[in-house]
Amino acid sequence: MTVEQTSQLIQLILNSTLMVAVCGLVLMGLLVRQGTLQQQLHWINREYREQLMGTAILQGDRFQQLKSQQQELRRHYRQIHASILIAYSALLLLLISSLMLALRSLWNQDWLIPASMVMFAVGNGVMVLSVGMALVEIRSASNSLLGELRDWVQWRDPEGIRPRLTLPRRRSRRVSEKRVNVG
Repeated sequence: MTVEQTSQLIQLILNSTLMVAVCGLVLMGLLVRQGTLQQQLHWINREYREQLMGTAILQGDRFQQLKSQQQELRRHYRQIHASILIAYSALLLLLISSLMLALRSLWNQDWLIPASMVMFAVGNGVMVLSVGMALVEIRSASNSLLGELRDWVQWRDPEGIRPRLTLPRRRSRRVSEKRVNVG
């Protein structure tokens, strides 16, 4: 290989490595979003179970509201999960592209560079698809959150009290203060 070919190969490897890092960051963001949705779903499921068991003091309207929120969160979770799987596919394609470029530096096979560029382009396209799916999910989640807040503000139970999603408070022990005279 000539010096020019070597420098071009290094630039291609750096581009591919940079895209692997970007894809990894996107994947981490998607995993954080999935964790948040999983935590919200856990909270809703717990309150839903309490409503079913009769341990929570909530009205029947709240039961239906919890059921619809549960279904909505499950839909968002499935969407973000699909986006994560697609992002993993993009990461795999970008890693294969880097591997093909590294193999080109070892073997003088000219077909490795165009094949690597195809993998690189497809990997970038798949990553854009994953980010697009995540943006659609986040947009629909913000719309549903605004609707949920609007419903919550408008909803009142027969006693005129708005529902609150709080955990019961534990009694705290007061520690008596002792005054110490100094001097």
